[in-house]
Amino acid sequence: ESTLPAAMPVAAVQTAGKVRTPWGECWRRFKKQPVGIVAALFVLLLVFVAVFAPWIVPFDPENYFDYDMLNSGPSATHWFGVDPLGRDIFSRILAGARISLMAGFVSVLLAEGVDQVPLDEPVPSTSIPLTTTTSAGEGS
Repeated sequence: ESTLPAAMPVAAVQTAGKVRTPWGECWRRFKKQPVGIVAALFVLLLVFVAVFAPWIVPFDPENYFDYDMLNSGPSATHWFGVDPLGRDIFSRILAGARISLMAGFVSVLLAEGVDQVPLDEPVPSTSIPLTTTTSAGEGS
């Protein structure tokens, strides 16, 4: 690979008539990582399920109680089974994924917002002496 001249911007590099941007480089390298692609697809699936959970869940995760199936295992009706209160576990997991994803996004946005707040005053430094002095009567 050739070196860049000092006057050329770093944001885009033109090689053989093709402009290479940082995002393009990222995508080019990412495509070569099969584990990364599988992980990204899994995350996209989680986001899809979390966004569309209200339309995907077979039962109401909070207000549906099947008292005839308490503590039952997986079945055609309840894919992940039923908990001790008669609630469908699959519906509750989908609803929980939505809540967890929202909590993650909100916490990241709050952290980013706090990071952007400028500090008006510098943090005062505490002056701790690096050397200690002894009185005349000690150590003699």
